[in-house]
Amino acid sequence: MARKFRTKEWAVLLFIANDNDLDAFTNRKIEEIATVGSTIAADVVIQFDTRGASPIRRMRLSKGRQFPLRKLQGETNTGDKRTLIRFIDLTLEDFHPRRTMVVISNHGSGFAIAGDESIVRGTRSPIFRTFDLREKGLVAPDSGRLVDAHPDALDLLELKAALMSIVRKHGRLELVAFDACLMSTFEVAYQLRRATRWMVGSQSNIPVPGCLFASTLTLMRDENIPTPDIAKAVVENVTPVMFDQYSAMAALDLDKADDLAETISVLADALTRHLTDEGAFEAISTAHLSSLAFLDSETIDLFDFCEKLFHLVDDEDVREAASDVQEAIEQQFVLHKKPHGAVVQGARGVSILLPRSKEIPETYRQLDFARETSWIDFLDAYLQQRFAPIAEQPPGSSEGVRFADSPL
Repeated sequence: MARKFRTKEWAVLLFIANDNDLDAFTNRKIEEIATVGSTIAADVVIQFDTRGASPIRRMRLSKGRQFPLRKLQGETNTGDKRTLIRFIDLTLEDFHPRRTMVVISNHGSGFAIAGDESIVRGTRSPIFRTFDLREKGLVAPDSGRLVDAHPDALDLLELKAALMSIVRKHGRLELVAFDACLMSTFEVAYQLRRATRWMVGSQSNIPVPGCLFASTLTLMRDENIPTPDIAKAVVENVTPVMFDQYSAMAALDLDKADDLAETISVLADALTRHLTDEGAFEAISTAHLSSLAFLDSETIDLFDFCEKLFHLVDDEDVREAASDVQEAIEQQFVLHKKPHGAVVQGARGVSILLPRSKEIPETYRQLDFARETSWIDFLDAYLQQRFAPIAEQPPGSSEGVRFADSPL
């Protein structure tokens, strides 16, 4: 039977999926959360999995104390949507908050999250990257290990399915925060817009040991604080600034996602129409390649891309559409942003896929954003032209075909 707790304003659910090279930081993360833990206005519940054949542990944290909760699970795949569903469902059956905040903590790619080493399933999608903390200089050379298997990960299709199953039973979530790299993409926001009202994530990487939440939990002691202020506090306080040179945290209003998607579609249509013009294509390509990009990702800053288009493309339709996208981002969609470090200066809160490689994974085409807007049509047309052979050599030539992006 479910254990019933007194209704509070908030339940903060932290899904810490560290069955990989982030395992070394699990205890530090839990200790930081427990410096505040549950308060009179918020219950803080964590579920965490560590590397190896260890059981998943689920507990309520209060300051300096841990209270194990029912239905402890054995070794479980945190890359399976059912594991996330079970955690949220069990917790909301036990606690009955007026508002729910879910934090998902692990690796992120912008299109998938939470690589579980205990389960190796098929071949990893090329859109989900291999993580090597040593190469990034985030851990000492003799610690951290390359994840060279194919860990199971929650892609955006699974993540939406998991959260929407919770919505149908318990109602819409108030806030979803990603303690993971690269998750502040428009594709994520659009995929989850029916599942949560607000979203927080980083356009770029997040330094280990990951995000900090104690100051936000302290703010939550006031049950009258509105959710937008909580989201802003997460953005302001989650990263240890002295070590942070590349995170770009942002809070997004997902109720405005449909409006922004419409403006992006108009822009995509305008860009596609002008790709056949050689001068316009070169200008669009220059805007793409000069836009703010993010380490380990094929995403770019959407606002900066539009800024480059406005100044480089000599077409009124494109310029007007680009300005409309910028206005929707700045005036409506991005509630608050805070880039750290020189490499992410100018980040405006939301990224979008615009790859430098030719391949677009099939899983991307299945996302709501790809199916419901014209962006994928622009990507296909643009990449086909960008990677098309320039010209065939005369018969007998040994040079073959030179591609548009080949060095001279």
